[in-house]
Amino acid sequence: MPNSFFDELKEITFMDLENWAGEKIVSRGKSYQKNGYVSDIGQTEDGKIVGWVHGTNTYATAVSIKNGIIESQCTCPYWDNCKHAVALILEFLVTLKKNHTVPIVKSNDPRLQLLDKNDEEYNDFNDYEEKLTYDKEKIKHLLKTKSKKELIQMLINASEMYPDITNDWHINSVSSPMTLDESLIKKIHKQIEYVSSEDCWWDGWNRSGHIADYSYIKKGLTKLLNAGYSDEVLKLGEFLFKKGTEQVGRSNDDGATAMEIENCLKVVFQALSACSMPDVDKMEKAINFSLNDQYWLCSDIDLFWEKTFDQSSWSALADRLLKRLQDMPLPKNSEQFHDKFTRDRLVDYIMEALQNAGREKEIIPLCMTEAENTDNYPRIVRLFIEAGRTKEAETWIRKGYNATQDRLPGIASALIHEMEKIKLKSKDWAYVAAIKAERFFLDPSLSCFKEIEKPARKAGCWTEVRKASIHFLESGTWPDAWDDSVKNKKWPLPVTGLMKPGKKYYWSFPRYDILIEIAIHEKNVKEIIHWYELYTSKNTWGWNDENLHDSVATAVMNHYPDKSITIWKQIAEIHIKKTGKKEYRTAAIYLKKIKSLLKRQKKTNEWKQYIQSLRETNKRKPRLIETLDELESKPIYRSI
Repeated sequence: MPNSFFDELKEITFMDLENWAGEKIVSRGKSYQKNGYVSDIGQTEDGKIVGWVHGTNTYATAVSIKNGIIESQCTCPYWDNCKHAVALILEFLVTLKKNHTVPIVKSNDPRLQLLDKNDEEYNDFNDYEEKLTYDKEKIKHLLKTKSKKELIQMLINASEMYPDITNDWHINSVSSPMTLDESLIKKIHKQIEYVSSEDCWWDGWNRSGHIADYSYIKKGLTKLLNAGYSDEVLKLGEFLFKKGTEQVGRSNDDGATAMEIENCLKVVFQALSACSMPDVDKMEKAINFSLNDQYWLCSDIDLFWEKTFDQSSWSALADRLLKRLQDMPLPKNSEQFHDKFTRDRLVDYIMEALQNAGREKEIIPLCMTEAENTDNYPRIVRLFIEAGRTKEAETWIRKGYNATQDRLPGIASALIHEMEKIKLKSKDWAYVAAIKAERFFLDPSLSCFKEIEKPARKAGCWTEVRKASIHFLESGTWPDAWDDSVKNKKWPLPVTGLMKPGKKYYWSFPRYDILIEIAIHEKNVKEIIHWYELYTSKNTWGWNDENLHDSVATAVMNHYPDKSITIWKQIAEIHIKKTGKKEYRTAAIYLKKIKSLLKRQKKTNEWKQYIQSLRETNKRKPRLIETLDELESKPIYRSI
């Protein structure tokens, strides 16, 4: 085994193990090791330790470590990061400490074979399929040895134990068209009524519940379809869709019943393709399925649309859908989202029908009208862009933005992105930078600030834009381009006319937090310290600021190590004051950073004094003392 493995393993602490596997698992692993449950330890040539770990059962366990990352395998149900792996690590360290030899195991070691087999069972179903094939051959051989009377009795017994078998026999026994029409269709209809009336639920935690079984219905529909009864299958399918939708709406089963119904409807959509209706009727019915689908039951409707339809059918469909749109009431107000969504989906189908009918010229006028009916301005904008009518696209962007910026900010934002794409394509870098800058002024953040830089540099004005952006974060004032009283404006970018000042901000200025983040991003240590000192002088230390304080400490630690240590101490002590093991664990994260930095500075005495002061101040907090002990603890190997 490589020496690096031994070296890394010898440096592991109990805190490392707990970070890897969790406190409870480490505690149980300790108990297993102390009770002598680990036996027959070995090592592999590629850097693993293996062993048997005994308990309720005996498990083969293997562990490896590389670059501080522990990995394990075990034949127990947990598979990895388990108490057996912890016990194996501890026993191996004890073995090393005693200078006992750990033998090299061969590649055919039974533990390695068990682990490989366990891996295959989790990741490869080939063995399972081979077993099924083998079992079928055994059953076939057994049945051949039975008499006719014995076989009949076996079938009767099986049907009593598994009623679904009887349903399958009924389906497969039906052969004549008359029998299909009179018997099976009625039986499937009744079965749909019965199964769809069930209340379905599932408790994933306890693995219990009731899921509707639609397998018999699917088999029956398939049998009918194969016999040429596609019209009857379609009628049954429409009934199934209606009843199934109602059932899914009242079910609480993580979508299991919906999947059962979805599988049945796949057969129905095959029947739709094969039924006797004219193509235009089929197409309209397919659209009806989709428009009325509330629970993704019709995902397989695409099977129907794989068929090619002629232009006359598409044109007839377009006329029908346009008539339906004309008869549909307009949404009465902007809050009728469902009505707008339904209308929009219908328009999408009309557009497709017009396109395939060769009536493309009707699409843009339709969408211009519907943009005002449903607020779907992005659709008409994209159509103008695709048609190369950029000026009209920009006109509709502005029109749509003005109509939606207050009521529907998501649509307004999408329109701005469309404008941005237009300007990017034309390489109008000043305008692209202007859009990004105005977005920053409306909702400032580090990410928005970073997005401005690239186009502003290409436009040759990053220095001026950066200066104005920093001034905005300090004062909350937009650049002078939006101030009518300023004659000689210094803002170098165009004003888009879309985003404007006047928004009520939910924060106060200066935005020291973003100024600090920008300074960190630009690696300007002096600016970090400058803004941070102003920030801490104006703000009380808040829980939500922890990441910001930590980022500052990390950013300046090479130049101002004392400042970093002070910050980390403050964070750690805040968590310590809150009390509780979870808080102490969080405090330990920052204490580790202090320890590491002081060690680099060769100030171990200062670290020891600080830890001692924490012990004395918090001597009545035993759980904190435990955490400090672990923080100060030697690697497990040295403490054995």
